[in-house]
Amino acid sequence: MNSKSRVGTMGVWMAAGLAVAVFGSISLAQADQPDQTREQPSAAKPATPAGDAPEITFDEKVHEFGVISDDKNVNYQFKFKNTGKGTLTISNTQGSCGCTVPQLEKKEYAPGEEGLIKVEYHPQNRNGPQHTTVTVTSNDPTKPQVVLEIKSDVRPLVAIEPKVLNIGQVPKGKAQTLKAVITSRLPDVKIVSATPTIAAIDAKVGPGQEADVNGEKVMQFPIEITVPATAPVGQVIGNVAIRTSDAARLLNLTVTGEVVGDIVPNPARVQLGALQPGQTFTSELRLSSRNGKPFKVTKVEEQSGTPGRSFSDIQVKEDTNTTPPSYVVTMTGTAPTTPGAVRGDLLISSDLEGESQFKVQYFGFIRQLPQTPAQPRGFEGDSTLVPGPR
Repeated sequence: MNSKSRVGTMGVWMAAGLAVAVFGSISLAQADQPDQTREQPSAAKPATPAGDAPEITFDEKVHEFGVISDDKNVNYQFKFKNTGKGTLTISNTQGSCGCTVPQLEKKEYAPGEEGLIKVEYHPQNRNGPQHTTVTVTSNDPTKPQVVLEIKSDVRPLVAIEPKVLNIGQVPKGKAQTLKAVITSRLPDVKIVSATPTIAAIDAKVGPGQEADVNGEKVMQFPIEITVPATAPVGQVIGNVAIRTSDAARLLNLTVTGEVVGDIVPNPARVQLGALQPGQTFTSELRLSSRNGKPFKVTKVEEQSGTPGRSFSDIQVKEDTNTTPPSYVVTMTGTAPTTPGAVRGDLLISSDLEGESQFKVQYFGFIRQLPQTPAQPRGFEGDSTLVPGPR
């Protein structure tokens, strides 16, 4: 073989060896890469295997106190146990109202460990069947929240029924009397006084009588609430403060209603609605006869219940298209610039006996304007920021 042939043969062998080396390197590099078609293990794993999770188990979830008085707090303990295999952590115990107060000794409980949730119930100012709850939040994966129920029937030592007495609409010049009953489970308690907070109502307490209520011997005192014939036309909203021989036993009776006259305001209360600050507005009120008796409106004035006056102009116009004639009161004003409630009365004067003056309420609300976001400031004298030449 001549020299040229040897050189050619060696070149072929070297090229073949280089190809094998390169191919082998590529194969090894590919072998080092993960198989994209192969299922990859999940990155997120549960912190606690299902078999090692905690479990909270209560002996009972409902407790009934039964009949209780309103003068003393009552207590109960809900027992529970961690019946799981992991550590139980109770993160929160929340009562459904301020009258139900739960307490927990500690937050973490080992497997098999028992614990107590103490619940104190405050029955003051409550009457009749009651139902409150305590929500227990823990790391139990199957029941992260457990609701405990507390039931009772609160019977106050001294109570009044009803607590709100609605006399409805009472015609002008006619008396109206309604009754309430004070019940005392304390045999020695007496009613000392019943004092109305407004002149439009009178209150009178009758002698006590023994009665049987829910199988219990009690003392009951009737109380009469009267709107006298001399009561002025308008809304009747007031209270009767009732004192007993026990200084700690004070009662309150709310009385609502209205003494109506021959003049009917429509609407009964003027609603100005929600106004923008500084907004100009107009509202109307019609005054008509209830029983066909003619009348005259001599004056309408504003008595503001909030700072400043709501109406800059009040016009009264007789409407002769009705029989007897009615009156249309047009109020024009400018809403205050300060947000908040607006209220007051329209004092109406007429020529009718017993209705020479009466009031019609008005109310509204001034909105809070949304805040305008601050604009970024540029260079002085420039309206836009434009890069200058370098």
